[in-house]
Amino acid sequence: MDETVAEFIKRTILKIPMIEMMTVLKAWDFLSENQLQTVNFRKRKESLAQDLVLLCEENGVSLNDAALLDIILQLVRKNFETHNSATPLQERRLGLDINMDSRIIHENRIEKDRVQRVTQEIFGDYSQPRLEFAQYKLETKFKSDLNGGILAEREEPLRCLVKFSSPHLLEALKSLAPAGIADAPLSPLLTCIPSKGMNYFKIKDK
Repeated sequence: MDETVAEFIKRTILKIPMIEMMTVLKAWDFLSENQLQTVNFRKRKESLAQDLVLLCEENGVSLNDAALLDIILQLVRKNFETHNSATPLQERRLGLDINMDSRIIHENRIEKDRVQRVTQEIFGDYSQPRLEFAQYKLETKFKSDLNGGILAEREEPLRCLVKFSSPHLLEALKSLAPAGIADAPLSPLLTCIPSKGMNYFKIKDK
């Protein structure tokens, strides 16, 4: 595996909250269920990231695969942060007090109504135009942190091509938030497809 790809994947994994790690990896669907079962998710995050990079190497991961993982993290992280800030700690623990049930059900209903309302505002309450794919060409310079790293001095931007495909892509995107896979609203990179009337996008650093 290219050293650039390995570093990109490692840094992306380190950004994933541990509580959302399995959700993101399963949504990525690059590692098999059997491979995920071999991973010790109780390890320190740095060590866990290295184990996951090795599994990706076994599968012949490409820069496009790595970019898709990063995009999935953009979609999932907002959902995690919203839930994490809105839900008290005691409500996230196992063994919820039975007196909390009605409150939780009420909050879930409010959130479900909000998701439906936001989704309808973006996509409307009608069937979406049939579209089978959307393609994103990403070109971004690596942003180093205080620790530097093998890519810190790289002048050439990272380039990759990400393609989302489905027999009915817009309807699939419309269903993501109501299904609980992503928070509402979705990223503007996805929701702008109908309004812009295009499915080819080139994304560069500002």
